Amino acid sequence: MEDIKNRIRMADKIQEALIKLNNSRYLELMRQLTSFAGQLQEITAKSRKMGTSLVHGWFSAAERCRKSIGRLFSDIQYSVSRIQPLTEKQQREIPKLSALVGELDALEQEFGNAEFDISENTISIITDPITLEDLYLGPFKIQLELNKLSELYQNTPYHVIALEPNPAATDEAVTHPHVSNETLCEGDGCTAIRSALEEGRIYDFFTMARSILNTYNPDSPYVPLDEWCDSFCLKLA
Repeated sequence: MEDIKNRIRMADKIQEALIKLNNSRYLELMRQLTSFAGQLQEITAKSRKMGTSLVHGWFSAAERCRKSIGRLFSDIQYSVSRIQPLTEKQQREIPKLSALVGELDALEQEFGNAEFDISENTISIITDPITLEDLYLGPFKIQLELNKLSELYQNTPYHVIALEPNPAATDEAVTHPHVSNETLCEGDGCTAIRSALEEGRIYDFFTMARSILNTYNPDSPYVPLDEWCDSFCLKLA
């Protein structure tokens, strides 16, 4: 009975976090649009300055303006790539309490060690020990911090913690080819993970994060597996 009450309380915490996340999406869009408007104003100012330079025959000054405008257009392209997804997404419907309790039930059934910490507003699971190409990395704790879910569009609201750390010889902060400073490089899974969190699909989020940990992508590791041990380590093997 106490477990059920605990899951209901945690589901309520998830609802609150999702409401804040919805609000933060609009705030982030407004922030990005303000920055974008400033970039447009700067281009207009540089264009006028270039025109004045040409009238007076100041070709060196005009050339500097041209280069500045070129850099600003590169910045604008990046800004548009960040703004467009925020404008295309419709407001997410907040899942009902019963649906969120179902997500927590499924999480417990899948992992068996799910931890719902009401006081810290965290949801955690522990993976089975992970071995990639004969390299033992041990189990990892994936911890979602509901208090940071509203920061999804700026920061990662979860940590991936090595419980039996076997870090790369060249960087102790790298405990997995795709984990540095407890932050997971999501790669192609970034969009899917973000969508799962936005929609309150807690089970999908944890299973996708686990899947990334169980996969090695040689194209984008923090430290490649074949460089995990230094020469001294290899001599001991």
